[in-house]
Amino acid sequence: MPEPSDPIHANPPECDSFPCPFIGVRVENESNIPPGEPSGPSAASYIPFVSNPLSGGRDETESKVVHRVSGQFRPRLVTELMRETPEPLTWVWEPFIPTGSLAVLSAYMKVGKSTLAYALAIAVAQEKRFVGYPTTGGPVLILAIEEHSRDVILRLERFGHRENDPVHVHTGRLEVSELRSVRAFVRNEGVRLVILDTLANYWDIENENDNAAVRGAVRPFLDLAREEDTAVLLLHHDRKTGGDGGRGIRGGSALLGLVDQALLLDKRQGGKKIDRTLRTIGRYPESPPEFHLRLEDDKYIPLGTPEELTLAGRMERVVAILEETPQTVERLSERAGLSKAQTRAALEALHATRRVALQGGGVKGDPHVYCRPAINSIASDTSLPELDTRRISPDPLLRPIEAEAV
Repeated sequence: MPEPSDPIHANPPECDSFPCPFIGVRVENESNIPPGEPSGPSAASYIPFVSNPLSGGRDETESKVVHRVSGQFRPRLVTELMRETPEPLTWVWEPFIPTGSLAVLSAYMKVGKSTLAYALAIAVAQEKRFVGYPTTGGPVLILAIEEHSRDVILRLERFGHRENDPVHVHTGRLEVSELRSVRAFVRNEGVRLVILDTLANYWDIENENDNAAVRGAVRPFLDLAREEDTAVLLLHHDRKTGGDGGRGIRGGSALLGLVDQALLLDKRQGGKKIDRTLRTIGRYPESPPEFHLRLEDDKYIPLGTPEELTLAGRMERVVAILEETPQTVERLSERAGLSKAQTRAALEALHATRRVALQGGGVKGDPHVYCRPAINSIASDTSLPELDTRRISPDPLLRPIEAEAV
């Protein structure tokens, strides 16, 4: 066993503002180490074992001990790697934040990054769609370093927090020495999403443009995401001067290089005061480069990508999910990630050009439903009737949206 004086294996200091889940360490029995691999304490992982600090100290999980062997240089042929089944890409918030990833959400002050992140936390905890996209449900840990606990509660209640939602919050300072406790909590609670609010209030860096210092401060969060298979979202500030392609993120370029995904939040040009634009820079082609959203009545409403903001774009989005089985406007709206008003406008335009079949009387008990038209009823491109825009409702983006947020 390690000596008590060993700083790596010594118990961390008491946690003043957050119930410290760290209890101690256990070393794997050397008899369990596979033959031929190094033995002794250095060959085994010292893993903290915990009780749930938010359940009155009750032990809810067993100690987890993982054997790890130091890395070895083992080059392999690409053909060998190709024969292996690749690990599927899963998402905490599809298609923006994958499981096991480190992401940064950056915006200028008071644009709304914390508001967006807290709303996302509630959506993940309740496994609800967020801004039109699905989430994978699970516990959430918010490290609210710069927020007063009162403001944290108000913000979570604003977005529909319920008594049994698995949202855990730490308020107050967070020392580097406490990251071991954070990791143990994430592992034992099965946390799906960790939110650090904000990065600038966490790291103790004299010069934010010092890339070596930035890497040293951020690397533990990348390790947390990878090794615990959780998503970590760092909230950060934009620089006053701004910048394109992620250059507006405050601090050294090492931050953008370390994260898997950068989410850049800004006010939407030409939109309402409550409209925002979310841009993505990262490793995932599934993520839309630009997406527009609106915060209305304490709910985020998807406005769509620049292409989807046009009526033609929304028409194609609805066509893609039409089936032979009729669907209601509500069902199509949910699947397309559009408001009901946007979906109705797209369906009216599609019906006018005979690209959708309309059934039902449009009355209570017999609502309108829509499906793919029969093949022999679709006119050729040259014979399609000219679209009479006077018959189509105005673009819902030009009037108040009359739909529930998704």
